[in-house]
Amino acid sequence: MIRLSTISTTTRRVTMAMALMLTCAVTWASDSTGTPPDVTTTSPRPAVRQADNLAIITISGGINAVTSKSVERRIKQAEAQGADAIVIELDTPGGELGAVYEITSALRSTSLYTIAWVHDEAYSGGSIIAVACNEIVTSPAAKFGDSGIIKIGMMGVSGLEPTERAKFLSPLIAELVESARANGYDEVLIQSLAALNVETWQVRDTRTGKDFFLTRGEYKALFGEEPAEGGQAKVGSPALKPLPDAAPFYEDESSPPLDGDTGNIERTPIVPTGTPSQREGESGFVPGAPDFTPDMKRSIAISVQTRSSRPDFTQEEAANYTLIGPATDGTAFLTLQGASIADFGFSRATIANDEELKQYTGAQQVARLNQSWSEHVVVFMTQGTSSFIVRAVLIVVFLLGLFIELSMPGLGVAGFIALIAFGGLVVPPMLINAAAWWTMVAILVGVLLILTEVFIVPGFGIPGVSGLVLLVLGLIGTFAPAGQLFPGQGGSDSSLAWAASIVVLSIFTAGAGAYLVSRYTQHLPIANKLILTTAQKSHATAPTMLGAMSANASASSGAAPIGATGVTLTRLMPSGTAEFDSEVVDVVSEIGFIEAGESIRVVSSTTYRVAVERIDNDAEAPDGGETA
Repeated sequence: MIRLSTISTTTRRVTMAMALMLTCAVTWASDSTGTPPDVTTTSPRPAVRQADNLAIITISGGINAVTSKSVERRIKQAEAQGADAIVIELDTPGGELGAVYEITSALRSTSLYTIAWVHDEAYSGGSIIAVACNEIVTSPAAKFGDSGIIKIGMMGVSGLEPTERAKFLSPLIAELVESARANGYDEVLIQSLAALNVETWQVRDTRTGKDFFLTRGEYKALFGEEPAEGGQAKVGSPALKPLPDAAPFYEDESSPPLDGDTGNIERTPIVPTGTPSQREGESGFVPGAPDFTPDMKRSIAISVQTRSSRPDFTQEEAANYTLIGPATDGTAFLTLQGASIADFGFSRATIANDEELKQYTGAQQVARLNQSWSEHVVVFMTQGTSSFIVRAVLIVVFLLGLFIELSMPGLGVAGFIALIAFGGLVVPPMLINAAAWWTMVAILVGVLLILTEVFIVPGFGIPGVSGLVLLVLGLIGTFAPAGQLFPGQGGSDSSLAWAASIVVLSIFTAGAGAYLVSRYTQHLPIANKLILTTAQKSHATAPTMLGAMSANASASSGAAPIGATGVTLTRLMPSGTAEFDSEVVDVVSEIGFIEAGESIRVVSSTTYRVAVERIDNDAEAPDGGETA
């Protein structure tokens, strides 16, 4: 028997060095396989996680197009300002799927190490973002999961039709499987975040300590028999397993699979066909739910770029695996909280505050990058119910300001307000790629055509009708969701209906406001000084602005009646001022522009609009006299 004391000093040193190298190798292998360490113990910090400068990017509340643009901006800011790693702090109920995809793409594109900190909720889109990070840590009260797809509109939450759900589910499952393979999560279990009918059984590889979650087919291939029925899964309820002839997708986990079915009957689980070695495509996709259609499985297999490292579970390997028990029964989307997030292999540590986060990453400096105030303003103006109200008000202000500016030439204030409202309609959506350039062009061209109708070719003709149509279409286009060129195209038709309804209602409201302004102009403190008061006194009753602007309005007998001649004091482009019998009057050129100092003749005259045309200096006035 060899005693330790009889071994030479050199031999002891060699033995200790070999033991140290073996320990480091085991630690590296554990990290590389993605096996989550026990959160109650202290383990060596991987070099890749070491971050002297740590940037915390917060995502709170609903996720939308503004959130995705904001996160992209903050990731670039962290990269540019010397961050070594990024922490995505999540406290969100989820949000728009397109915005979630943009965030996960940005996370995969960055060269920095990414950590998702679930503090305290990461539901739906939040959980999709979390698994896209290199690792996940959680707060003690964290909640995670339930990424089922729902549709939220102005009428509330609604489910999707089976075909529609399958269309959106395929890319979502591909997204989750890609994250699972890249970051060490179980690629079958992760599908239960977004799909129903994903039954899994948890086993542990006794050689590495890594847990796997097997499908029914994989379980049978490994242990040579069907899994025992009746056991309570960690997530779900065995009493709610779907019938074989049930619809492949449900509106949500609380909806009965069949009409009139309350769930209080004995159910037979769906048994998948085939063997675990029959995977989909070159990437080796293993479908988690037996009701994935062939088209879905083919689409997912093509979309996933990373090849699977998941073993084929055969009876020859049964001795190397220990059965822990049923994990999910497929009756509900995977939803976890607290310690169960680590138990299912997602969380690697429990982090309660910033100080513990610094210790976990070894950070010397921590900087928080929150959403800016301007981004909050864009959210208010483009997202949710508030955006519809804000945009409706802006449309009314824009149209009413435009009307007042046209009816009171030279005022300027109303036109400036209309310009600000126009900017509020088109600029915020463009900042989040929720409006195309055609909307701005349509509105501007529509306004120009209406101005042409008013000042150049009076009468309700082709320019006026075309301008009105373009104006309405442009205003509706400002309601297009992010990524859509037109409301209702590539999305729900309800968005188009709501946009059209709000625009029409706003136009009627602006019309009512224009009538009130024109009816009571003479009572307004500033506006009553901008109209021809002598013309007002010549009428038995006070005229209205709308009536005075009409092409059929009766001629005014004031300072510039029809046929009166005068001289322009300013250039008419097309509006300006002219002098008639020593009195200065605001006028509008009927055709083309007229230079200052030109002789003019009044061709139409109302209370609020005097239209003139240029006359030759040697022409005679209608009364036989000479022109001024």
